Amino acid sequence: MKFEQNNNKAVPEARLPPMMIGSVFFSGGLFIFGWTSNKNIPWIAPMIGLVCMGFGFFTIFQAALNYLIDTFQKFSASAVAANTFLRSVFAAAFPLFVNPMFHNLGIPWASSVLGFIAALLIPIPYLFYIYGPTIRKKGKFTAQVT
Repeated sequence: MKFEQNNNKAVPEARLPPMMIGSVFFSGGLFIFGWTSNKNIPWIAPMIGLVCMGFGFFTIFQAALNYLIDTFQKFSASAVAANTFLRSVFAAAFPLFVNPMFHNLGIPWASSVLGFIAALLIPIPYLFYIYGPTIRKKGKFTAQVT
């Protein structure tokens, strides 16, 4: 519907609602997993947290890629490549500190640290949903996307 209302042009912000929902599930899943990881809590409880994290991650990932492609239409391959590179850098760096963090803090608090970081990032898709058109109009590579 937004596509048709925009003269059959992509509306990048239409890709963000799944990311908005997924960001809450991802952060919440980290907390659920961490605080139900004790041995005396049934196994299903941390699995529910992992399902929430997986759902959140998947929706964030898919929505982010679609948003990048719609935003940087002519340069979408470069935008996706930059996204992949940055993800790979984080993937290479995380094992350097996550293992010691989980051993020193324990599963509940280490998961909570990651959950708090994820919670701090929740507003980002909402801000892009509200201010995205204004930001795109100022961009060198995104000004043609309205």
